[in-house]
Amino acid sequence: MDECTTKKLRVSYARMLVEVDVTQKLRNSINIRDHNNKLVQQCIEYEWVPKYCHKCLKIGHDCALKKPMNHQVKKIWQPVGNLQKSEPSQGDQTQRGEVQPVIMVAEKPIEEEGTSTDWTMVAEKDRETRVKEDKAAGIRRYYENKWCFEDNYDKHYNGRIWLLWNKAEVIIRMIQVHEQFLHFEVYGIDNSSRYVATMIYAFNQVEHRKTLWSKLESLGSSMDRPWVVIGDFNNVLKEED
Repeated sequence: MDECTTKKLRVSYARMLVEVDVTQKLRNSINIRDHNNKLVQQCIEYEWVPKYCHKCLKIGHDCALKKPMNHQVKKIWQPVGNLQKSEPSQGDQTQRGEVQPVIMVAEKPIEEEGTSTDWTMVAEKDRETRVKEDKAAGIRRYYENKWCFEDNYDKHYNGRIWLLWNKAEVIIRMIQVHEQFLHFEVYGIDNSSRYVATMIYAFNQVEHRKTLWSKLESLGSSMDRPWVVIGDFNNVLKEED
């Protein structure tokens, strides 16, 4: 609680900061006991609640609130001019009875009215890429002459993290492979610029991420070198994020 609430300097309402799991249904009331030990039902008012999609398991949107998309967009080609035969000129070497080909020039296609949507579909290139382990082997073979690879398929069936590096520029020594991170040492070709890096892709669920926080605390407790922690934490530090 804040100082005003603790010292009863402001008794209009209590302001509390509580970490909640947005993947679960938020409660609208709780039962508390007052100073007389009487059980009271206290309503909860949320100043701000992030959007959470139970279909995609992601924060920031809700597929259930979006209107269905009309994929059948009809396109109509509009001719520039009227369709007509071209009359032969004096310089034409056409014989009597020949028909000149009719040429139709079309403008850019236009959408039929009433087929536009209120929101834009995300392009394929903007979606997260998922590659199964059997297909990942083919990608490795294609780039293996120049690039080295490391992943975590042995810890998670989706192989959630890929690490690629140019073997002509850096040396990577893997320390630990986890379902939510890769922990490794980075060296220059001449064994210079030595540091430690952790590449993260955290789970969506709060309970599952607690394992990640515990692992990072353990790694940091014995760290005696520069340490870079990068990736997708699936969490926010501030409301503005």
